[in-house]
Amino acid sequence: MNNFRTYLLAVFRNVKRLGRKIRIQIYSFGKGIDPCPACGLRAKLIHTSVLWPELINEWGLSPIWADWFDKREGSKCEYCCSSLRDRQLAETIINAINTKEGTNFSSLNKLCVAPIARKLMIAEINSVGNLHQFLRDMPELYYSEFGSEFPEVPSEDLTSLSYVDSTFDLVLTSETLEHVPDVELALKEIYRVLKPGGMHIFTVPVVWDKSLTRRRASIQEGQLVHHLSPSYHGSPQGEKPDFLVFYEFGADFVEQCQKVGFTVDLVRDNENPSLVTFVTQRTR
Repeated sequence: MNNFRTYLLAVFRNVKRLGRKIRIQIYSFGKGIDPCPACGLRAKLIHTSVLWPELINEWGLSPIWADWFDKREGSKCEYCCSSLRDRQLAETIINAINTKEGTNFSSLNKLCVAPIARKLMIAEINSVGNLHQFLRDMPELYYSEFGSEFPEVPSEDLTSLSYVDSTFDLVLTSETLEHVPDVELALKEIYRVLKPGGMHIFTVPVVWDKSLTRRRASIQEGQLVHHLSPSYHGSPQGEKPDFLVFYEFGADFVEQCQKVGFTVDLVRDNENPSLVTFVTQRTR
């Protein structure tokens, strides 16, 4: 009986591998579909609406901005599940490394297993969207999750990183800084652990038609203080909340990055203004 069960499991695994290979071949030759910058395959974008009314009201989003953010988060690669935000972040990482190293990679999947990946010191502070599945192949990746309960995954606090000065070529974060109680301190810590010339490539949700950042909560004398009703991204009312939102970033967030000492470049999408990836660089 045990031998028969082992045989069935082996058959199942082989069928699963074969199915994956067939899907890769189909996606590789998809017509009229641009390759996904994350996985490199010509897979369709599948959209599922992800915003909910309470969050839209909390942010004061107009219908058009709500639609843009919904597409930013809810439109995903059929194969690797990378959202439009993930895909833009992947493309930005690829372009930054191609420019710096004189390479010509077209997908994060290929970049992360190439020889160049072996020399890059990278800190992925909380999984950056759906891209960790590719980044984990990089041998000098320092991956952490805030509040991790797994021994193999360390927990890093962005306001007090454990890394020594000038360690990394690249720091990656995605939809993380808005959950940090002191974003200025977090930016200073990231600047500290980057090598001179190193880059912090990241995304944060910014409503660009709002000029000023709004603070929803803060820590004062060790106590959590709410300035607005508590907001949790990724958790509609009635569901278990995730990390609290401390900041709703406006257009002035660019200046905040510059005040820390970073140079700032913005990668924008021509059709969706909510799709913006930050490339900030330590200059000295």
